[in-house]
Amino acid sequence: EAENALEEPREATAAAALGTEEVATELEMGGGGGGQERLAAEQLELAATQTDAADRTKETLASREPAEESKRSVESGEVREPGEDAVSKAEQAQPADEAAAKKAEHAEAQEHHEYHERIKQGWSMQTRKLYDDNLQKFDQNLLQAEAASRFLKSQATLTSTRSRALMTELFEALPKMGEALDALNGGIRGSHDFMIVAFTRSDRLQRLRQLLTAGAPFEQEVTEWCVLRLMKDDPEHAGDHMHEKSVHHLERSCLAAEGVVADHHRPLENFAIPTVEENVIEVEAEGTAMSGRH
Repeated sequence: EAENALEEPREATAAAALGTEEVATELEMGGGGGGQERLAAEQLELAATQTDAADRTKETLASREPAEESKRSVESGEVREPGEDAVSKAEQAQPADEAAAKKAEHAEAQEHHEYHERIKQGWSMQTRKLYDDNLQKFDQNLLQAEAASRFLKSQATLTSTRSRALMTELFEALPKMGEALDALNGGIRGSHDFMIVAFTRSDRLQRLRQLLTAGAPFEQEVTEWCVLRLMKDDPEHAGDHMHEKSVHHLERSCLAAEGVVADHHRPLENFAIPTVEENVIEVEAEGTAMSGRH
């Protein structure tokens, strides 16, 4: 249709041009008068008018092409929104980027694991037992304290028998975690090998800080649920002197551990292998297997 619409103005323009050439030829041969000159001028004007009409028709058809293309796309079921091609290319590139990121993360985790294993190679059986026992002690009590805090948060009142029992579980676990941290921080003749292996690429210190302060700095006033908020809301029981002393000691131990990890320049944002839960389950399974042999 577009070609037919353009063809008619083209034919008219060509005819007009041809007539103009014939008139011009006759004038050159000297056979024309004033009437012929007027006729030539009219022919030239008609040709220019038809040429303009052809140009306008062409522009109109060109403006219709996107709409026609969109209509054909709708009819064929292949509708594409503006920018869809760019989005499609981005979606195609995303799986490749994710795969590359996972590969890099796996390589980093493997590097840290091998580094930790090289540190452990120099440990005696007694040293390994000291490390395992204290890390297990820390992990078990961290899980106990997290569970008690979580259930306390859901209690309607802090004065109920259930709440008091949960507080007992929580504040029994906190000083044991502090003792485990102190032993790990002491390491082997004052080295930080225990701290490096236990807390780099681990979420243990983040979880401890979340438990105590909901992730806030220790010197900051807490507003979200955490141990310090519990002590503030229930000063007679949760906030008594012995509990306050245990929490303060654990704060210092946590800060010391964070300082060691920061000095070692190892990232804290990734989780360790094994995690707290995996470490507890693994040790319990080993104990069950040993008791079965006996």
